Amino acid sequence: MISTFDIMPWQMDPGERAALEGLLCQIRPNLSIEIGTADGGSLRSIAQYSGHVHSVDLAAPPDDINELTNVTVHTGDSHVLLPEVLAQSARDGQNVDFVLVDGDHTPDGVERDTRDLLASAAVNRTVIVFHDTMNDAVRAGLAHVDIEAEPKVTHYDPDFLAGRLHYRSDLHHQLWGGFGVMVLGAASRSSIRPSGVDPTAYATYDLVAPVRDALVAQERNGDPSGPSWVRHALRLSRAGDDELLHLRAELAELQRAFDEVTTSKSWRLTAPLRATARLMRNGRT
Repeated sequence: MISTFDIMPWQMDPGERAALEGLLCQIRPNLSIEIGTADGGSLRSIAQYSGHVHSVDLAAPPDDINELTNVTVHTGDSHVLLPEVLAQSARDGQNVDFVLVDGDHTPDGVERDTRDLLASAAVNRTVIVFHDTMNDAVRAGLAHVDIEAEPKVTHYDPDFLAGRLHYRSDLHHQLWGGFGVMVLGAASRSSIRPSGVDPTAYATYDLVAPVRDALVAQERNGDPSGPSWVRHALRLSRAGDDELLHLRAELAELQRAFDEVTTSKSWRLTAPLRATARLMRNGRT
């Protein structure tokens, strides 16, 4: 059995573990940074392939992490510590080759980590992996950064690896997991796509998020929801969309009829009469 499927303290699915190791095996980074260490699962893998790793987390990592001689642990607020680590690397003339962003999952937190990395003189030829890009808050944070305007970015895909919609757990009807990948300073900008989306394919998030919303609405109405009820929830969702489309069509038809009347010759000819009638009404009031 390969280690990807071993039960270990690692808050990533086997597919995410395999994707992470696949990238690290190709990059072989001299210097890496991990933002958000938790149980240390991904840190152990990053350390295996890196010359040196800076680990940044609010809480101290498990004791056995201290056995990794090529890891420097920074415990505290990443929004304070990350700029310090980046500034020191820049002063030392080092380039950060790999970064895993998996710390503050709020929109503001993700945006700040991203902007700190992009602004650093030590982050030039770098692969940045964002974990949990299936999550609404993480996606919102990344959306706040104008990636296309960033001169360092040559490739960006928030849906490099899809996440999951959870069911019947403490993450009930929440979207988590998935990888987004940002490449800095390699090749040319010709490979960057608008908003990171392949124009010939659907983004998984754009397909799954409406399903989640429909299931949540169904559950709030007191109806059962779950994997077997997805089609029913979508039918209800589409029924609401159909009604909205019908109302919009009616509104458009009324607007067309109104425009037809107000642009007619008779409407223009009777304009003085309507004006006189308004003056008479105003005089009475």
